[in-house]
Amino acid sequence: MIDEYVVDHDVYLAAGASAIGRSNWYIYVNSFDPAKYVDYVERHGHGAARAMYIAPWEDALYYASTALFGLRWCPREVERRYGPLGQLINASVAPYARLHGQRRGPCYRITSPKALYEIHKMQRGIYMGLNALREWGMKTRA
Repeated sequence: MIDEYVVDHDVYLAAGASAIGRSNWYIYVNSFDPAKYVDYVERHGHGAARAMYIAPWEDALYYASTALFGLRWCPREVERRYGPLGQLINASVAPYARLHGQRRGPCYRITSPKALYEIHKMQRGIYMGLNALREWGMKTRA
């Protein structure tokens, strides 16, 4: 079982000091200073100290990473969300899903122990990026 919310919801709001959210082609980093967080919310209606645009290809790769981390791959969903970009990603990932998983309706369920380790390493890269955002917030006291 995977207990990370990102595998079921790739868009999420950030609530509270030091929270990181992802919505509408942006990553939002809330203030790490509780007093600044409250001030930002009162003045702007949100606690974000930093917002970074996510390019479509970055969004698609993030989605692919979290879908695999959730041990599933749904080619139709990827193409529905990303169109031609989704077709490119499917050209790479769908063969991997077929090799390391089992077909369940229109999707694949990843079952190979080797794949589980590889996917975990890939997701670690996502978390390292989030940690870099956290370090920025702590260092700058944003």
